[in-house]
Amino acid sequence: MKGRLAGLTMGAVIFVTLFGATAAHADQTVTWEGNGLDSITRCQQGDTPHLHWVLTPGEMPVEGTTAELFINGKDAGQMTPVGAQGALQLTITFGTNITLEMVENATVYASITSGSVGDNAVLTISDGCVCSYG
Repeated sequence: MKGRLAGLTMGAVIFVTLFGATAAHADQTVTWEGNGLDSITRCQQGDTPHLHWVLTPGEMPVEGTTAELFINGKDAGQMTPVGAQGALQLTITFGTNITLEMVENATVYASITSGSVGDNAVLTISDGCVCSYG
């Protein structure tokens, strides 16, 4: 009887450890701290206003890591890996009414949906353009 109880307890510990760790990764978020604002230019005639977001993992990436990008509480899309370094990327396009000041004051974060990133992960605008700086 003691052996059976010990086996059940050990099974429960292993189950919680494995599935608990997976759930913790899904709760990771990386908040944008204004990185890359200097990469945004004024759009030229014919350019589509856009922002190219990059989430660097902060350490060796976990294969299969993905994230959702949120801007002012709205889901802007899924960030996916590009290249061997494990950086997640997403380019969003928008209308001509978005200004540099609006981008600067936005609350932006990436919520990890699978895999994980390190404690030194950084969310950055790598390039983009807006139609108005006001």
